[in-house]
Amino acid sequence: MPRYKLTVEYDGRPFVGWQRQSNGPSVQAVIERAIRAFSGEEVTIGGAGANHGWNMWEGDRCFAAPCSREGMTMPVHTYTHAVGQSITGGVIPTAGPYAGRYLFGDFTTGKLWSLDLASGDVASLGDHDITPSTFGLLPDGSPVVADFQGTLYRLR
Repeated sequence: MPRYKLTVEYDGRPFVGWQRQSNGPSVQAVIERAIRAFSGEEVTIGGAGANHGWNMWEGDRCFAAPCSREGMTMPVHTYTHAVGQSITGGVIPTAGPYAGRYLFGDFTTGKLWSLDLASGDVASLGDHDITPSTFGLLPDGSPVVADFQGTLYRLR
């Protein structure tokens, strides 16, 4: 899988904001079109500031009316507090057995999973005696997870 580096500079054009919106051009839509033009790949990028529904939603569960999803960026996967307490966002490896799958974990339980973004299928990578605090990629594209105590583990 090819890797690209983009440098983004503001050219003064008016945008309606970062997130894709129906009422005008957004930074996200312009970048996604540019990537599609040179790579031929359909991509969706995200950014800080997306409205994930707090203080109305916890994942896909509404806890405060009016429970509208309009304008929200809803999660692609959730789990209950019976499974874990705190999702640690992950990474999509470009090499190894998890290439193309989103890897993530639970900070409180040490559980790790892989998610097929196309199908939504989730596979357990087991329960581990770690506190996963972040994920990353090695130069060859294979994944690593860092424990909150400072140890880095390669995922194979």
